[in-house]
Amino acid sequence: ITSLVRIDFQQLEDALGLDVLLLVRFLISKAKLFFVVSLMCSCILIPTFYTGMNKDRAEGDPRRTIGLQRISIVNLDAEASWQYWAVLLVQVLVALCTFLSLYSDYEDFTASRQRYLASSNPSNFSVLVDNISLERLSGSMFFKPCQEFCPNDVPQIYLVPDYRETSRQMR
Repeated sequence: ITSLVRIDFQQLEDALGLDVLLLVRFLISKAKLFFVVSLMCSCILIPTFYTGMNKDRAEGDPRRTIGLQRISIVNLDAEASWQYWAVLLVQVLVALCTFLSLYSDYEDFTASRQRYLASSNPSNFSVLVDNISLERLSGSMFFKPCQEFCPNDVPQIYLVPDYRETSRQMR
């Protein structure tokens, strides 16, 4: 995990692309979230569960807890209201931390995607479609649906009959 924290993100983006970079950053973010949530739950819930009374019950009582049950919610009495409130508070904190983490990642990812799409990368402007007969097709047939779904996002459509040959000649 420590090697993930020392990743050169720019080098990763240049070598593998933005999608891989965003996936790696998402995984690193969730690993950090897991660490924080685990630490919080361990520091709050284990002592709360251990203060429960079921560990002190008589030997034959079916509610008696042993082993790891002593640090789980099973050890709490039904009447232990403050302990259940502590569990609810931790659940709300975990949900809040998760929400804030996901929201932060979403903001970061959308900003990265907008920066990438605003760059002058030729792949942002080209869509290659293969195995379509060009005899009855024209650029306007593709342009009209693009204008309906994404108005003003597609400036022009060019049909290249044999793009593979054209790309070979450009190299």
